[in-house]
Amino acid sequence: MRWIILLCLSAALPAHAATVIHAGELLDVMEEEVLSEQTIIVEEDRITTVVEGYQEPGPDDVLIDLRNAFVMPGLMDMHVHII
Repeated sequence: MRWIILLCLSAALPAHAATVIHAGELLDVMEEEVLSEQTIIVEEDRITTVVEGYQEPGPDDVLIDLRNAFVMPGLMDMHVHII
């Protein structure tokens, strides 16, 4: 199983564009379950919507295809090796 970490995906995008992520499997931490075939909408560096199925992106949106991946929103690697 692949683990994907999402970090600041839309930082370089115009303000009106959204990032649309197609997730094959998505960890729902609130309900403690794994959801299949979900679309995650990221606007201005925040997840704004999660919908069932694969939603088509708009003309200015960026699509990230993770249909073959396991997605864990909000997990960031924030460690450093000093030496």
